[in-house]
Amino acid sequence: MTGMTLDQLKHLTDMLSPADKARLIDDLIARLATEIASTEAQESPLGQRLRSIRAEIVASGVPLLDRTSLAAEVAERRGER
Repeated sequence: MTGMTLDQLKHLTDMLSPADKARLIDDLIARLATEIASTEAQESPLGQRLRSIRAEIVASGVPLLDRTSLAAEVAERRGER
């Protein structure tokens, strides 16, 4: 798929059946997990723990916070609201 634009890729994936899309997503997630695992050996224990926590949040379906939402969450937990 070298040289393919995002629009071309989206067009191709729009043509897939829901089952094929699910298989493609599963495959991409597995490949990403493999790449992440290969870089984890280079990370500190804290970096590994933070990536693990992030993966759990993503897997749960809870949306990740943007910078503004994160700052608001921190302020609220500190009692600054």
